[in-house]
Amino acid sequence: MDRELVDPLRQMIVGRQLIPKVTKLPVGKYNVDYLTLSEMGAAMITKAKPDPAIERDAIDATLSNVPLFWISKGYKIERGTYDAYMSEGIAIDTASMLSAAQVCAEAEDDLLIQGWAPDGTNYVSEGLYHGAGNSYDTDKDFETYGDATKAVAGAKKLIKDDKVYGVNFNLTLNPQEMEILNASESTSGIMEKPHVEAILNSVPNAPKGQIFESVDIVAGTGLVSPVDTTGRFIDLILGQDYMNDLGMDSRSPKNSPIYGALSACMRLRIKNSVAVCKLTNIA
Repeated sequence: MDRELVDPLRQMIVGRQLIPKVTKLPVGKYNVDYLTLSEMGAAMITKAKPDPAIERDAIDATLSNVPLFWISKGYKIERGTYDAYMSEGIAIDTASMLSAAQVCAEAEDDLLIQGWAPDGTNYVSEGLYHGAGNSYDTDKDFETYGDATKAVAGAKKLIKDDKVYGVNFNLTLNPQEMEILNASESTSGIMEKPHVEAILNSVPNAPKGQIFESVDIVAGTGLVSPVDTTGRFIDLILGQDYMNDLGMDSRSPKNSPIYGALSACMRLRIKNSVAVCKLTNIA
């Protein structure tokens, strides 16, 4: 069942596609050192070889140890239902697992894209959107041809102003803005989406970015994030990938319902937040 879970989960989850670098922890470790970095100042150019009196700098690093978060969903299959479906060749146990996977995938995207706020307001863990170190708030209505291009270019300028280079970017939109962008066409018949994709992918030899849609992005907002395959800016800390735990009541195993639980343990780590920019006014 765990093997059968992999491909469907990949199709369901958007957040992991935005965070290609996964750091797996040893079995049984469910917390991680969280190091927040800021870059050094500018380098010097001189005519002479540097001597021991050279001006020295250090990165500004803040270290904390934080827990990972568990995502889980329990399920139960009555024995009569299980036997009836199995007699017809229908794997009701797998179907139940995939239904649990759907809601776990939704919770994971909540965690990775927006974050987790148990009270609905105060974020215990910030996702890419709330953890973004840059914010492009200029009014750009995606209904107007050219405004999507200007908004993405404006977000990239903010990121570059903070000296983030060498990577391409993903753009994540609410389905509403996604469909507006898909249909955006000039009076002369030029589609806008390819221009946006070209701006996202201005580094020729780096991994390419894409335009994603997610209900975890609120309508009228968007997210520009790096295609960071090396984990320089962001990575996903994985204590345990999704795993099924199945069992029966040992007092009557042949008649007992089948009890299942699907769970995973993870946390987004944002090492340098200025590589991520949210769009806050695009409607």
